[in-house]
Amino acid sequence: MDTCRQQVQGVDMGSKQGEIILQRLRQAGVPLDLAALSAEFNLMIFLITTASVDSKVVVDFYQKLRLAVRSSEVKSARASTISIYPMILDPEIQVVSDSARWKKNEMAYIIKRNIDYVRWQSARTRGRKDILLEFMQKAVSDIPEKHLESDVGNALVELIRGCL
Repeated sequence: MDTCRQQVQGVDMGSKQGEIILQRLRQAGVPLDLAALSAEFNLMIFLITTASVDSKVVVDFYQKLRLAVRSSEVKSARASTISIYPMILDPEIQVVSDSARWKKNEMAYIIKRNIDYVRWQSARTRGRKDILLEFMQKAVSDIPEKHLESDVGNALVELIRGCL
């Protein structure tokens, strides 16, 4: 673990409690991205789905994108983290409204947005990549410039295209 003491969900990851949590996650086989704790800039994707949704395209994309962003020169003076929550939900089971908000204390912009369930489910892999590309481009381009510089947004869109 990096020697810097980072907090995740209010828990100091350098503390004894934080180390216990990390140990339990490792034992459970949860993949941990500890480099994100000390990265200058993170673009995070947290997929929310109902059980019947095939998430492989999103998971594979995020693994590529995470590494691409980390190894790039993309940095923002206004935001340290952009968290995007694509939601692919069966409307007969759950409906969640789209939302976006700025978390000033964390310098983080959080976007929760739906992907059309029927369209996703009826698409094959290439079609799902196209849907995801359209979704991600719109999510990034909709971030107000006061929270993300336009040149940074454009660079992120290029990285997104390269990962799909």
